[in-house]
Amino acid sequence: MNKEELMLACSVGVIDYIGIKLTSLEEGHAEGEIEIQPHHLNPGGGLHGGLLFSIADTIGGFATRTLDVLPTTLSSNMNFLRPTKGTRVLTAKADVIKRGKNISVVRIDLFNENGVLVASGASNYSDLSGRVEDESIQVLETSEKQDENSVNS
Repeated sequence: MNKEELMLACSVGVIDYIGIKLTSLEEGHAEGEIEIQPHHLNPGGGLHGGLLFSIADTIGGFATRTLDVLPTTLSSNMNFLRPTKGTRVLTAKADVIKRGKNISVVRIDLFNENGVLVASGASNYSDLSGRVEDESIQVLETSEKQDENSVNS
């Protein structure tokens, strides 16, 4: 995928639903952000930990994707470093720190709108390139056509 296709890929599915925006892509590096909405908050008024994990996983995956890898997450860890109550914009910056034959290691840092580091983690991504069956793509295309037909009915 080229840079434009990667940017477009960030505008579909759960990524779009949550509100994650891809803001920068370079080889082995990606950045993104999310404008915080009330449904992103936990009961204490801070950002829900799942939201932090979601943006970290998404932007980490895109950093890996810039290296012509078709990534799937193997494992992740996240250290929550500071309270996030009152955060209006959350920014993620991801860098591939090791690319192996099949596994890439990515460091992801999350910042509030003041540039304060609020969380940091690392993820391991496996490369599915050449290992994804054509059947699974056909199933997805068939499912999408069925969804189109049900909408048009």
